[in-house]
Amino acid sequence: MKLLLANESDCHFFKFWFDDLVCDGINYQGEMFLQLHIFGSHRRDQAYELGLKTLEQGAYVIIACSKERYVVGINLRGEEWKTKDAEKQQPINEIKTL
Repeated sequence: MKLLLANESDCHFFKFWFDDLVCDGINYQGEMFLQLHIFGSHRRDQAYELGLKTLEQGAYVIIACSKERYVVGINLRGEEWKTKDAEKQQPINEIKTL
């Protein structure tokens, strides 16, 4: 488990196709992340709370920060975000609805 904090200007944002959906991704220092949620700058506490909650699920997490927003993502190498097992997928689905 790891929580990365990065300047948004150091990240590359991209889109990718997975399971019949177009997903948003973040590339930072050679690691790729699935974008979970974007928070406005006034919701910094919620961004960090989501990051820590996701980290507690055993995921590798990034929070990309700028003056305008906080973008929370989960590492694409982990299995948590792409599993078909409903029980294992539930925490990620809950996070995506925030």
